Amino acid sequence: MQPYAPAGWDESKDGVVLLIDELDKADPDLPNGLLQTLGDLEFTVPYINQRIKADPQRLLIIITTNEERELPTALVRRCYTHTLKMDEGESRIDWLVKRGKLHFADSITDDVYRDAAELLWKDRKSHKRYPPSLAEYLDLLRPLSQLNKAEQKDRLDSISQFVYQKEAED
Repeated sequence: MQPYAPAGWDESKDGVVLLIDELDKADPDLPNGLLQTLGDLEFTVPYINQRIKADPQRLLIIITTNEERELPTALVRRCYTHTLKMDEGESRIDWLVKRGKLHFADSITDDVYRDAAELLWKDRKSHKRYPPSLAEYLDLLRPLSQLNKAEQKDRLDSISQFVYQKEAED
C-alpha cells in the first residue's frame, strides 16, 4: 500500500519552513546533491511518484551545521549564514539559561536552569573528545520540565554525576 497525502497537504497558504538539521553530519555527497533540488525548488517524492514544487515567496529553508565538516562552497555561497554567538559581556551560563528559557519558559525554576548550565560548563572542561553542548543541556531540561518545581532541584542533584557523561573513564 502506498502512502497517501495528509489532509491539508496542498493548503500551505501561510508558507512552509524546511529544516535540514546538521547537514555536516550527512553523507558527504548530500550537500552537493541538494544543489539542484534547492535551486529548482522541486523534487519527486519516492513511492508516490508525486512532484512537489515550492513557491519561493512562501518558503524558508533553514540548514544547520555544527561545523564538524566544511560544507561545499557552491552550497554556502547560496545561503545567508548566521552564527550563534554570545552577547558581549554575557557569560556562558547566562547564554545557556536564556536558551533554556526559550524552550521551557517558567516550567523550570531559575536555580535549576543555572545549576544545569554550570554543570555543563564544568563537564565541558573534563571532556576533551566529546564536550557536551546546548543540545545536551536542552535534553537534560526536557524531563526536568515535566516534574513538579519542588522536585526539580533534588532530581538534578541526584543525577548530576551522570548527566553529561559520554566518555568511558580510563
